[in-house]
Amino acid sequence: MNPWLSIVGLFGALIAMPAVAQERFTGDLCGNKADLVLKTPGADANPELKKFFGVWDKGKWDYGMCNALAVTEINGNAATVHYFYGVGVGTSAPGSFVKTDAVMKGKHLFFKSKLGYDVSYELTGGQLMGWFGTTTITDKLQKLK
Repeated sequence: MNPWLSIVGLFGALIAMPAVAQERFTGDLCGNKADLVLKTPGADANPELKKFFGVWDKGKWDYGMCNALAVTEINGNAATVHYFYGVGVGTSAPGSFVKTDAVMKGKHLFFKSKLGYDVSYELTGGQLMGWFGTTTITDKLQKLK
């Protein structure tokens, strides 16, 4: 078989593949400038993970620190998350974010923080309730996008 025909056939198949739908979010999340691309989950995405897809903001941990979450991509049983946090009451630490992978554990979206703490979120009444180690959210996250 002619190798050029194989290459042309492969190139044609790649061109015919449907593009993944994407949406962009830009804005402030807990004092952090966010510029995110949200890739629409495919058919193979875990249906429970799909419920968390999007940008969530205006959460507050019980010690006053702002938190926000963006679930930007879901492939099978894993999601890419961007966890944002801001200055807390009585702290001067600057806000920042962590990009990591998350999975479902029961009904919770679960990942590890930069320092190794367990972080999980549960969808309740259209809002996210969260836990960071032993800390809980006092103000639930609202979906922005």
